[in-house]
Amino acid sequence: MKKFFLFSKCGKVHIFKRRSPGTGRLCAALLTLCTVFLFTLSSLPCLPAQADRISQDDIDRLQDKVDSLEKAAQEQKDLLAKMEANEAKLQLALGSYGTLAKQYYREIQTVEEDRAKCEEALKNYSLQIAKLEEQKEEVYENYKLTLRALRESRDTSVLELFFNSENLKDLLSAVERAKDLAEYKRQILEKMNENFRDIEEEQQRLQEELAEHTALGETLERMKAQVEKQITETETYLTEVAQEIMNAKQAISDLTETTEETERELTDLIRAYEEQLEKERLAKQSLLWPLDYPRNIRCTSPYGYRYHPLTGNYSFHTGVDLAGPTSGVIMGDNIYAAMDGTVITSVVNRGKTGYGTYVIISHGYSERYKGNVSTLY
Repeated sequence: MKKFFLFSKCGKVHIFKRRSPGTGRLCAALLTLCTVFLFTLSSLPCLPAQADRISQDDIDRLQDKVDSLEKAAQEQKDLLAKMEANEAKLQLALGSYGTLAKQYYREIQTVEEDRAKCEEALKNYSLQIAKLEEQKEEVYENYKLTLRALRESRDTSVLELFFNSENLKDLLSAVERAKDLAEYKRQILEKMNENFRDIEEEQQRLQEELAEHTALGETLERMKAQVEKQITETETYLTEVAQEIMNAKQAISDLTETTEETERELTDLIRAYEEQLEKERLAKQSLLWPLDYPRNIRCTSPYGYRYHPLTGNYSFHTGVDLAGPTSGVIMGDNIYAAMDGTVITSVVNRGKTGYGTYVIISHGYSERYKGNVSTLY
């Protein structure tokens, strides 16, 4: 309870600000207009116009807007978290694709080197085959000549060979040499055919190996192309995700800024609403009996024209004189402010003129009394 102090010749008296009395005291409160000095200044209204009046619905709508903005910001934050997680996965996938592409490059290079070796070997074998073909043809021709000579020697009469030879040994030796030469050339031809078959088999093996390398190279090229396509698509998707992340961050920033502005508006609106309610409450309150009721209810001099108790002149009395329960003395009793307000004047006057020692409390605008109200004690 807030205390105000009133100083008079009788000493210090407490003035308390109090709340409205019970139902039994409201009847006495109707008399308070006659218990204090009432100053009505209707030319200074303080309440806002009805069209500008703030309602709880206005606050609720603004609060709903704040809630919606916060919800939207949280949704954007959740979406941002998912996009950043997706971006991390795409970065990881892109790294894996890059590693796989490098591996394919190395394998394709190895296959190309193996293909080049096979092609070089096949080229050499083709040259060897061509050379063997020439040698084979030459040996074969010589072999045919030898066989022809041998056949011709068989057609020669034994007598002719006998006469052409110095002795039998030379004769037998000549025949044997002819046979050995034919057999030797036949063996050479056989060996050449065997080499030719080996070279052809090796050539066939190399051709099959070359076909395998070619097929493997084509497969690796297709796989590399797929990986490169995946890399391109992933990089494109990463670019889109990065842009979406930037947009989400900007949206969060905008929503946060808008939310802060709206919260400031809401705070200002709530403050204005509280001030409005307080003004309305103050504007509607009634003047209350300033003394303890019903113990102190005696009025010794009412408001209006009267005969002055000291001068005996008939004059206008601008206040109300109240007395305590015992011999009219209220020394030590509580004195209450008639309404909530602020002490604006405190005067100590030890003379006997005017109002003496007094305080003035301003109660602001009163809708009930249609003006600004102040009371003097």
